This record gives sequence, C-alpha cells and structure tokens, in this order.
Amino acid sequence: MKLTHEKSLLALTVFAVLCFTTSVQAQVIRWAGRVDVGGDRVSILHAPDNRFIALDPPVTVSDFGFNPSALAPGMRYSGLARLLGLPDRVLAKADVIAFEGNGGHPGGAGISNGWESSTWTFSDGINSHTIRFNELASPSQYPTLYPALVANGSIRGADGTFLSGGNAYNAFFGMCPPNPGVISYILFDLDAVRPAINTASPNFSIRVENGFTADKKFGEGTPDPDAIGIFSSCPSK
Repeated sequence: MKLTHEKSLLALTVFAVLCFTTSVQAQVIRWAGRVDVGGDRVSILHAPDNRFIALDPPVTVSDFGFNPSALAPGMRYSGLARLLGLPDRVLAKADVIAFEGNGGHPGGAGISNGWESSTWTFSDGINSHTIRFNELASPSQYPTLYPALVANGSIRGADGTFLSGGNAYNAFFGMCPPNPGVISYILFDLDAVRPAINTASPNFSIRVENGFTADKKFGEGTPDPDAIGIFSSCPSK
C-alpha cells in the first residue's frame, strides 16, 4: 500500500513538472491581421509563410486579434526559445517578435548577425515609442541605446549554421518543403519603456521602415519581413 502511494506521488510530481515545463516553453503569438498597404504587402500578415516583403514604402501592421472581427487568432507554439537559441527566461521578457529573410548572408546582418537596420514605431493609440535600430551597434550597447530590445539574431539549423536556419524555421512553423537560407529575428519588450506601450490595446500598431542611410552608417538597412506578432495568452473560459 505504501509503495502504491509513493508511486502515485511520484507520478503526480512528474506530471506537475511536465505541466510546468510545457507552460514555460509554450508561447501564444497573435500575428498581425491588417496592413495599411495592399498588393503583395498582405503577405506580411498572419503566421510565417516565407513570403517576404520589401519596406519601400514603410508598412504599418495592426489588428493583432483583440478586435471582435479579428482575423488573427492566438496560435500556440512550443519550443520557440530553442528555435531561436535563447533561454526561456529571455524569451519570456518579449512582447513583440518579428522575422525577416536575410537570403544567403552568412549570418544575418550587422555585428549581432540579426535584423538589418530599421525604424520601429509602436503605438497603442495613446502612447508611442520609436526605435531607430542600427545593425552596426554592438550588442553591449543595446541596453543603453535600445532599452526595449530583448534580443536580435538569426536561427541556426540542425548543422549549427545560420545558412540552414531556414530549414529549421520552415519545419517549426509547418511549412514545406525545406528552404535553406538565413532567417533573422528581433524581440522587443514594450514594458521597458516609459510610458509603457499596451500591446493588448485594440488600437495597437507597429510601423516598420527601412533604416538605410546614404552614408551607410546604419549598415544595409533594407529588411525583408515575413511576419510580425505579439506575445499573448490563451483566453480563459
């Protein structure tokens, strides 16, 4: 009887640990459901699909699933931190995630092998915050230059290289066939700025534009985004 009781406690403990682990490693993302420019720009909407757009002219995305008529429900993903090569605790800080294609670049753009230079404006309808991200800035400068920037980098594939990151990206988001190439990500924490930006507002929007400058002091500055989303939670019933 005692042995059975101990087995039951062990089983409950293991179950609790598994549930806790899953809750830590799983994230809900609401992808943008509306863009202010038509044509091929609509491919920036919804979950990643390997349809990249140019930011000329800039785009503003909104409707992240909080409006009654939203077309972008929350989607749950497990193992996202592992895909990005980040600790769970780092990913947990982020409010916004965005992916871009960096083609055949050996490891993304700039010093941190991530996103190309770009200007981001976040607004919740009341407050706004603009970040002029410079790919040539050292990651050690991020806390001072960009308090809202959580992480910036590129996905590594099964062979440990950035050039095969596209394969891992496709597999994770359920796309086929494999597509080798560099996929970069960037994460923002909008609670880290003052006043904080409310991503749960139905008026929340993100404007992204090229960071290119003629003197090239901001690097290439011509990103090609695939998808932009915000971290959320499943609604309780």
